Amino acid sequence: MKAGGAAAGSVNDTMTLLVGSGWHSAIFRAEAAALFGKVQPLHRRLVETSYFDAEQCERSASIDEALQPAASADWSELVNPVSTISEWCQQHLEPSEGQTIAVRASTLDASPNEWHQRALEREIGAALVDLGWSVNLDSPDVTFRIIVAGPENGPTNPDGLASSYGGHTIVWGVRIFTSDSDWKSRAAPLRPFFKPISLDARLARAMVNLAHPDSAPRSRQSPASLQALSPTSSSEQNQVVEGEKNRISLVDPFCGTGGLLLEAALLGIPTLGADLDSRMVAGTEENLLWLRHNFDAENCVTLETADALSLKLSVPAKGFVFDPPYGRNSWRSDESLALFVGALACCRDNSTADSRLVTLLPWPPEQIEAMRRGEFLPEKSLLCLGIAWPGLKAMIRGTGWAVLAQIPISIHSSLSRLLVVLSRDHPGV
Repeated sequence: MKAGGAAAGSVNDTMTLLVGSGWHSAIFRAEAAALFGKVQPLHRRLVETSYFDAEQCERSASIDEALQPAASADWSELVNPVSTISEWCQQHLEPSEGQTIAVRASTLDASPNEWHQRALEREIGAALVDLGWSVNLDSPDVTFRIIVAGPENGPTNPDGLASSYGGHTIVWGVRIFTSDSDWKSRAAPLRPFFKPISLDARLARAMVNLAHPDSAPRSRQSPASLQALSPTSSSEQNQVVEGEKNRISLVDPFCGTGGLLLEAALLGIPTLGADLDSRMVAGTEENLLWLRHNFDAENCVTLETADALSLKLSVPAKGFVFDPPYGRNSWRSDESLALFVGALACCRDNSTADSRLVTLLPWPPEQIEAMRRGEFLPEKSLLCLGIAWPGLKAMIRGTGWAVLAQIPISIHSSLSRLLVVLSRDHPGV
C-alpha cells in the first residue's frame, strides 16, 4: 500500500472520504462500515467517515483510495467548481518549501455534460501554483484528487443504492492512501491445491473483514498474538493443542481448499479451519505453506479434521466465516438445508455475545437480472436452499442469529451467490 502524503499545514479535518473499487460497491460500503464504524454514503462508491486508520485501508478488499482533508458537494449546486475548489485549497493546503503537487481528476460511473476533466486539472493546478505550490506530474509529494460521481453505469453487480443518487456528486481532497493490492497473485489456480469451487481471494478477504472487523493488522498486534501456530496435519487431526484453541478468534468450519484461511493468515488472525474431508485439510495445509513461502504470511492457522455440526471450542470465538459445500444446482435437498442450519447452531454455541458470522448461499440469478432492469422481485419469490428467503431468514433466527446484511453477487449469467452477514440475536432486544 502506498500513502500519498498529506500536505504540510493542512487543516486537521475530521472527515475522511473513502473511494471504493468498481469490483462490488455494496460490499465496499458494508466492509467500510465494518472497518471504520459509521459511514455516510455519498454515492455507491463514495463514503465519508470521521475515523481513519491507514492499516484498516490496507486490509480492505474494496477500498481504492482515501482522501483527507476532503470535501464534497452536489455538482448541480456549484456555480463555479474551479472557484470553489481553489478557495478550499487556499484554506486547507498550505505548501511547504520543496513540496510538489499534482492534480488528478477522474470519473466514477457517468459524468455531467459540463465536466471537462483536463481543463479542470489545468485550472486547479494553476491556482495551486498561485498559492506557492510547485507542480510535478511524474512523482509529486502530494496528489490532489478531484472525482465526479454520477448514476450507475452498468456494473456487473447492480447496486440498489445507485437509484437513490440520480444526480452527480463531486469530491476533492488530498490522497493519503491508494491501494496496490494484487489479487491476481493469489488467484485460486495459482495455489498448489486447487478445485473449481475454490473461493476468489478478494471475496474471501471481504468475508473475513466482515466477520472479524476489529482485528488489529499484523504490525499493531502484540508479539504474543503472533506466536507461530503450525497447521495441524490430517494425521494429527485429534491432537490439536488446547492452548492453541484457547487463542482462536475466527473459525471456518468448512475450510475446503483454504481460501478464507489464507486471507485470515495474511491479516495475522488466529484462526481455526476445519473440514470433514481429511483430503481438504491436507490440501489446505499445503496452500498455507505456499502462502507463507510466497507472501510472508503469519503462521497463525490451526487445522483440524472435524464435523461442522459438532465442533467444540474451549473458548468462544468472535467470528465465523464459511463458504459451505454446495453443488451447481443450488442446494435443493433437505439434507443440504439441514447441514446449513445445523452449522449455524453449532457456531452459535461456540460464539461470544458480540460474534459475527459471514457466509455464502446459492441465490437465484433472476434477482440480479431484475436489478439490472431497475426492478425488485419480492423476497417471497426468491428461493434459497429450496425454500423462500423469508422462511430461511426465520430459520436462521431460530438458530440464534439475526441477518445484518444480504448482498447478491453475480458469478456469471446462470450463477449467483448471496453474501449474508449475521450477528448474535439477543431475544427481547
